[in-house]
Amino acid sequence: MPRPDLLITGASGFLGSHLMRLAAEQGREAVGLVHAHEMPAPGRAVRLDLADSHALMDLVRKEKPRAVIHAGALTAPDYCEDHPQEADAVNVTSTGALAMAAFAADAHFTFISTDLVFNGRDGMYTETEPPDPTHHYARTKAQAEHYTRTASPDFAVVRPSFIYGEPVAPHQSSFSHMLVENLRNGTPTRVFTDQYRSPIPVKTLAAAVLEISDRSLSGIWHLGGPERVSRSGFARLLAEVAGLDPAPLEDVSMDDVRLRAVRPRDVSLNVSKAQANLQTPLPTLAESFGALYAAG
Repeated sequence: MPRPDLLITGASGFLGSHLMRLAAEQGREAVGLVHAHEMPAPGRAVRLDLADSHALMDLVRKEKPRAVIHAGALTAPDYCEDHPQEADAVNVTSTGALAMAAFAADAHFTFISTDLVFNGRDGMYTETEPPDPTHHYARTKAQAEHYTRTASPDFAVVRPSFIYGEPVAPHQSSFSHMLVENLRNGTPTRVFTDQYRSPIPVKTLAAAVLEISDRSLSGIWHLGGPERVSRSGFARLLAEVAGLDPAPLEDVSMDDVRLRAVRPRDVSLNVSKAQANLQTPLPTLAESFGALYAAG
């Protein structure tokens, strides 16, 4: 069997399935790792638990991919807060195992982290600012970043911001998709006025991640849109572009909602490094909403 071009974990997830689809569109041989769900994209699927580090390392040794993109993780902050050992095994130990196996196989490694590694007190974070996570999920990602960089300085860490777009499978979720459905149905939806991110469409993120992998780029990369926006601002602009009545939207403060894992308020990202060095353009919200949801 020929050496695959890519091995992608989390291939049944929101980002992972878009990575697999884009690789297939480009005629690439990709192996996708799945666990609880089927892979809703072309490619060869391998069912494997990310908590099984030995099996992960064996798979990389067997497949010998040109590159590994580690997009799989437990991503629900409240679940990770209540299940810290499981989160550590899936998010931290698996990353260390994959990074070491990739290094041994002479495969480039790209780790998908999160903007939530920051404490949210400042916003517009650059790649050089140190992580200061506020909950366990973010701590697992910060530790996994460390493992990635320790395995090889030539490996890449990608910190995406808030990801939106259209899901490709029923088990996937997307805030923008849910928002459109709620607005169409008149379902009341609370949106934070004081939580800020730099939203990025999932297709753009997939293209940028594949570019980083293909070019074997190293270091930390912030991938988000060029704008800092609140959840409320995001929702109201989407409603405007989609020609939907914003009446169901209810503006609330983060202080009004009690969550198990304390969320940072402003983890917007400075994406000037990506804008200057990547060929993949990072669209504004208006541009992306126009392509995804424009009325008529």
